[in-house]
Amino acid sequence: MDSHPCPFALFFAPDAYSLATKIMGRQSAGHSLLRAMSGRAGSGLIHAAGPVPAGEAALREQLHAFGSLAQLRWHSLHTPETLADIGALYLPAPPMASVAALRNGVRPAAFSCFGVTHTLASEGAMAQLAALTLPPFKNWDALICTSRAARAVFDRIRDETRETFARETGATHFPDVQAPIIPLGVDAHAFAPRVDIRAEMRRTLGLGERDVMLLSAGRLTFHAKFNPVPLYRALAALPGAQRRRVMLVEAGIYPNDGIAQAYRQAQATFLPDVRVETVDGREQNRFNALWQAADIFISLSDNVQETFGLTPLEAMAAGLPVIASDWDGYRDTVRHGQDGFLVPTVMAAAGQGMDLARRYAAGLDHYDMYIGRLSLAAMVDHEALHSALVTLISDSALRARMGASGQRRVRTDFDWSHILDRYAALCGTLAEIRQKAVRHRMETAPNRPDPFALFSSYPTRQLSTRDRIVVPPLAGDELRQCLALKMTNFGFDDAVMPLAVMPHLLHLAAASSPHVGDLIKTAGVEPAVAARGLLWLAKFGLVTIQPASSSSEVASCADMEESETLSP
Repeated sequence: MDSHPCPFALFFAPDAYSLATKIMGRQSAGHSLLRAMSGRAGSGLIHAAGPVPAGEAALREQLHAFGSLAQLRWHSLHTPETLADIGALYLPAPPMASVAALRNGVRPAAFSCFGVTHTLASEGAMAQLAALTLPPFKNWDALICTSRAARAVFDRIRDETRETFARETGATHFPDVQAPIIPLGVDAHAFAPRVDIRAEMRRTLGLGERDVMLLSAGRLTFHAKFNPVPLYRALAALPGAQRRRVMLVEAGIYPNDGIAQAYRQAQATFLPDVRVETVDGREQNRFNALWQAADIFISLSDNVQETFGLTPLEAMAAGLPVIASDWDGYRDTVRHGQDGFLVPTVMAAAGQGMDLARRYAAGLDHYDMYIGRLSLAAMVDHEALHSALVTLISDSALRARMGASGQRRVRTDFDWSHILDRYAALCGTLAEIRQKAVRHRMETAPNRPDPFALFSSYPTRQLSTRDRIVVPPLAGDELRQCLALKMTNFGFDDAVMPLAVMPHLLHLAAASSPHVGDLIKTAGVEPAVAARGLLWLAKFGLVTIQPASSSSEVASCADMEESETLSP
């Protein structure tokens, strides 16, 4: 067996490891992993394989750009038996059935296929997870789940796929693909604070010594990352002295001019007297300097497109305190009260999204509209967000303590050096399982659950029938304001959410401050539509949803199906 620092070969598709054409979480993670592997290899071997010979040249070029001294040994997938000496093949996505089938056609126990979760919300991603439950995959293959929430999604799809096949075909035996929880890594050293860069960038931005810069970095897309209106409203509600000291910098890339205009429209509406700067994520030097210049990092993901979230880790590596939504992988990285604050989230309950799932499956809604509509029924806690902002803006010592805590955490738990060690340990475990190789029959089946059931592990909690609704003053005027904004009105249409539902729900809520269950019963529209409409109002601060006062009162909205309240 060849001696090499990383005991696995890399399945190389250029798009998955390069930032040349896309800057998204998947590409950032792959680029960072490849750089880490190149550093660990030194002048030793890096093994790789790919579907086309051109991949070899692209990988050599990228390693050269890193200044790597490693030797590349390229393997063709047309002859997968050459990977047997290595023992494992890493894919930058969930393992592909086509690769496992190629392996099985030579020798099923020749090597293990293992991959990693990124987004899990698309039809393609869910099909890949369902396929892992069936042949050609084996017990010695693995899916690395980057968060506990991601593992919960995989468990649900795996279990429902098995149940479907057991019921329909009588199948009793399925591959047991391994599913360890291992986070993505970051290059902690690359984000280490630099006093000189901080001073220069703050001068460029016109920031004084007492000014506080909030940084939001990543994809600038309100329908597929996080909707910034709650953040804008929270900044506008800061005490005047704080508001004048604050500057918000949004760094990233707009997918198109329409989305860029939507951001500018919302900023003009909610932040007329708050300084806002947008930095193009393709301006790499300036983008990198922002991590040094910032005082607080904020990311309020409310979208099932997110699964792990690299930017909070990058911020922690830069020594920044983090304000993040209590959402999927964020809660695995940011420790509330230690590295920053996690803002509670609420999402629609199981049973309130099957119409959206069917529309997406039928092609009536494209993927962006699907996840955008789901995001409109997910909200962050406005009061908790405001409190976190006020606390960190007013306390520089706390910012320093939390930033230092997060930086230590990244260095000890999330630097790629530690994550690669965990990958190596996983390869060892898979090798032990391969030694007990057995054959399995081939079966196939997809599954498509209700999204609010599938992603129920993402939010802090789900909407409860016993939650109480309170309408703040001037909500009617603010409703008209929100209904006029593209950023907030993009999900309305007569088929899914009639625009007239919003003033109707607000009127009912203002009349009696009802419990959620009471409003859903009396709304006169489909219960799922009423629940999502209510969360839309709460998402943008037009109503407040107060949690049930005791555990005996708590009931998921989905529980109402027992009394047929939410039945179709």
